[in-house]
Amino acid sequence: RMLSNLSLRDLAVASRVDLSLAPGMSVITGETGAGKSILVDALSLLAGGRADSGVVRQGSDRGEASADWDISAVPAATAWLKEHELDDEGQCLLRRVVPVSYTHLT
Repeated sequence: RMLSNLSLRDLAVASRVDLSLAPGMSVITGETGAGKSILVDALSLLAGGRADSGVVRQGSDRGEASADWDISAVPAATAWLKEHELDDEGQCLLRRVVPVSYTHLT
């Protein structure tokens, strides 16, 4: 339901990004090249989007994105996680690691 934290390690040109969001509306602004698209791309990766070694920061072994979602107000999601023994008291943590040797096969 609500994204509360987004962390990136060695993705695109970002070595490390830790973003904490408060309840309510959040707006991310910045100049061209500030990194807004990197955050959107990281969320896409976490949602199962395509990845290849090109997303890994040059000189790194792997890139990583993780997000912490507060799903306490979404009973169906909370129940599903509990049923699969993945519950963490209303939190859902997603993490994706892309090794530099990763190649997406089409």
